[in-house]
Order: sequence, then structure tokens, then C-alpha cells
Amino acid sequence: MRIIILVIAVVFIVFLIYFSSPFQENQSLIDTSSPSLIPQVPFISPRTLTPQEQAVLNVPLHSASETEKTKHTQAVAELAKTALALDITSCVPNPTVYNVPLNSSFTIINNDGIPHTLRYMSSQIIVPARNSIIVKTSKLFTVSGDYGYGCDNTFAKHGVLAVRQGG
Repeated sequence: MRIIILVIAVVFIVFLIYFSSPFQENQSLIDTSSPSLIPQVPFISPRTLTPQEQAVLNVPLHSASETEKTKHTQAVAELAKTALALDITSCVPNPTVYNVPLNSSFTIINNDGIPHTLRYMSSQIIVPARNSIIVKTSKLFTVSGDYGYGCDNTFAKHGVLAVRQGG
């Protein structure tokens, strides 16, 4: 009986998370007005995450306490980096926590020989092999926040987009 209740609770939580996604459905995420060029970014090999990075990848659920959410927001702010682009080569984001200005655009780079897909809830951003794309934040996010995302066929968090008003 406890297992049935647990399964129902998990399904309900997944349902709530799925339908509270800040992504806008059926809109183009990629800015096609600019040519897709790969900036020269050094290859970062897969690495072991620091304890701080592991903590920020454990994004609290919407039902988490305010204390837990505040603690997570502070940890994200400490690790957040501003860079020319988010490099997802080998599905190892660099930086792990990437500052993204709300209502602007940002570049995602993939130096691998295979495409990679960033996943947030039911939405995805496909970055072709040995290429880059420019993503419009207005098509993804309507409010500031910390958004954990996975890479390729996993829902495990690989990185966090720290979306902030005005950069």
C-alpha cells in the first residue's frame, strides 16, 4: 500500500513540474538572424565536480522550503560565471553555472563530433556537432531564476542557467 501511495505521489510531482515549465511551447528557440560560428574555446575534458558544483546541480523542487531555495540561490550566485558562451562539449558544461540575462540571447558551443541536446523538463535545445547556436532567452524564460538542465538522454542535471534581469 505504501508503495502505491509513493508511486502516485511521484507521478503527481512529475506532473506538477512538467506543467510549470517556464519554457514557451511551439516557439523557435534559436536566433537565425546571425551566422553560426564557433568561437575559439579550449576543450575541457570531463572532470570531477566539486562539492559546491554538486550542490547547485541538486535544484530544489517547487515544493521545497524557502530556506532550501534561498540556500540554493546563494550557492548558485557564488558559482555563477559570465562568459562569451556556454560550452557543452562532452556534455560537461563550462561554466557549470552560466549567467544568462533575461530578454537577451546567449551562445551555446559544441566542439564534439556528435550533436548534443540540452534538456529542461519537456523542452530541448539541439546543438549540432562542431557548431554553435544563439538562443533567445525570451523564448525560454519569462522570469528570473535558476534553471537546472540535463544533456542528451538524461534528466540528471549537468548545469544551471542563472537567469537574471538585466544580466
